[in-house]
Amino acid sequence: MEEKIIEVDNIKADLNYEQLLGRAVDRCLFQRINSPKGFKLSVEALEMAILDLPGKPLRSELEKYLEDRPEYPSNGCSPEDIKLYVDVFKEITKILSKNKMLFKSTPLETNI
Repeated sequence: MEEKIIEVDNIKADLNYEQLLGRAVDRCLFQRINSPKGFKLSVEALEMAILDLPGKPLRSELEKYLEDRPEYPSNGCSPEDIKLYVDVFKEITKILSKNKMLFKSTPLETNI
């Protein structure tokens, strides 16, 4: 009997995590329009929120992608800086979609 309760708790935890990720992605999209600095901070927060889950190596895939990327700029909102953050955001949404952790509502969100 306890195993079924644990399974339900795991499903609930996965759904809560997916909702949190969805809100973080929405925040990035909202800030992209309103504030370059806010967008940068939102993407950094989303990146920190990515974790490996059983059967879903989200963090591992993201780290593999980030190995070849330049470091985040410490300050400034030049077009080159924003492009770096946009590329990271696109990769994160692609990884989340591939692992069925994010609903693809429009091609704009996932660039697919």
